[in-house]
Amino acid sequence: MADQEHIPPFMPAVHLPPGPYDPSSPPLASSLIYDPKFPTPRPNPSQYLIKVLSTALCRDELTWPEVISNHRAYQPPIPGYDVCGTILSTPSDDEHTYDGPKFKVGDENVTSVEAASIPLSAITAWQAFFAHGNLKHIADKCGHLDSEVVRDDCMDENGKEGVKQLHPRSEPVRVLITNASGGVGVQALQLLRSNTLFGDQKFWICGTCSSRNAAFLKDTLHIDEVIDYTVNPDLSEAFKSKGWDPVDFVFDCIGGQSLKQAHSPAVICDNGSIVSVAHPLKKEWGDLGIEKRGLSSRYFIIELNGKQLEKIGTLVEKGEVRGFVDRVFELHRAREAMELVESKRVRGKVILKVN
Repeated sequence: MADQEHIPPFMPAVHLPPGPYDPSSPPLASSLIYDPKFPTPRPNPSQYLIKVLSTALCRDELTWPEVISNHRAYQPPIPGYDVCGTILSTPSDDEHTYDGPKFKVGDENVTSVEAASIPLSAITAWQAFFAHGNLKHIADKCGHLDSEVVRDDCMDENGKEGVKQLHPRSEPVRVLITNASGGVGVQALQLLRSNTLFGDQKFWICGTCSSRNAAFLKDTLHIDEVIDYTVNPDLSEAFKSKGWDPVDFVFDCIGGQSLKQAHSPAVICDNGSIVSVAHPLKKEWGDLGIEKRGLSSRYFIIELNGKQLEKIGTLVEKGEVRGFVDRVFELHRAREAMELVESKRVRGKVILKVN
């Protein structure tokens, strides 16, 4: 195993008290503990050891299964799954392969605080579009990116397409993104505007946000229309009052009543696709016309996928995808940072920086 000459026995860390936790009562941001002398982990033969320079926080990540089910006192739940850092040691298993480890000691897998805001959010949008949504065929036929990953993404366990796919067309494909100014929303917008991904196919994109972020979405990310949820809290009424046609695809990043309203005939067209990364549908909402109207409505939790991240990396290199950072906090202010994330009042991502 290759490693740097000196790896300290302790490191600063932020973590939760050991679990497990009750899913109905997940840990709060106020439970986070800052420990300036946390034992440096010992990687197993298949793992890298990375010196983390910064990490991006995600809303609701303290409710994820990895946190709720964790009961290991020696390795308590640690927030922050988007990281940028420097390789300290490489897997001993890889030393015997022809090319050796993919990453070398001293490599910086990303080079800035901004870069930490991209991976998890971008791969979430990618999987919403191609693994669970209805945009795969458009990317296959119109895009300029090797579509092998996209083609495989939208297959169910039996190898059959699980969602009725849209096809390229001359008129714009209509998309609604809730919480469009959040970390996942801004990445979704950039993917939809990517010529590498979708070629000449045009999209009409509407997003929900507060009035504070409306100009940002229009001027910087070139969204077509915004719905100020503080003025128009009902999506159905907003679409009706503005005379908009329903959309082909809804990407829900907020959950709650917005997710319920997204199933309205005024919002989503028949045979349309609704994908939520926020919350599943509630039983008390009933069918919402899903079966009768031929809708596809899915909730998913992302799965890490190296090939997809490589494709997203290509888009970053081409300048079609970038990170957007709302605020940067020092590590010891992790509670404050997580509370800001949970407030849903952020533009892009909130970053923890390890000094």
